[in-house]
Amino acid sequence: MMQELAQVRAVAIDYGGTITDSSQPIDPKLRMRPVLPLAVAAFHQLAEMGYALVLASNTRPDQDRIKALEQAGVLHLFREDSVLESAKLGIAKPSPAFFDRVLDAAGNLEPEHVLMVGNNREHDIAPATAKGMIAALIERPDGLIPPPLPPRAFRLVAFAALPPVLRAARQYRGR
Repeated sequence: MMQELAQVRAVAIDYGGTITDSSQPIDPKLRMRPVLPLAVAAFHQLAEMGYALVLASNTRPDQDRIKALEQAGVLHLFREDSVLESAKLGIAKPSPAFFDRVLDAAGNLEPEHVLMVGNNREHDIAPATAKGMIAALIERPDGLIPPPLPPRAFRLVAFAALPPVLRAARQYRGR
């Protein structure tokens, strides 16, 4: 997996439960949970490392992830066309067409150069790997034996753990 991760050039990130905490209250102004401070730090680290960032989120019509990214101070790290919201696109995860848009927003990279990070195996991980992407499942330990992941997928305990993993992959490549 380290060799595959060393080839990543863009990171696509789910919103709810991936960069937010579902146990936290919904911000009434945003109408959603805000981005976690540790996720903000991870976004900055990934951008500093040169990764293109894509937000890939299923949304309701009344949700605007751009406002949440702006409030978190990370919107400027995303290209204008790289915040993908299902309500605005008219397609949602796990549709293969949504993941085609992810690849487009990542700069038309080959799928093996894009890492999808999400917290839902069926909506984030399986369709991303079916497109040829690498995928990281954010999985909170619950004591249960987790089901196996598809090939080219791995588990992370939090989005904030991603930058060190990608740094290690780059070092591995440099050997």
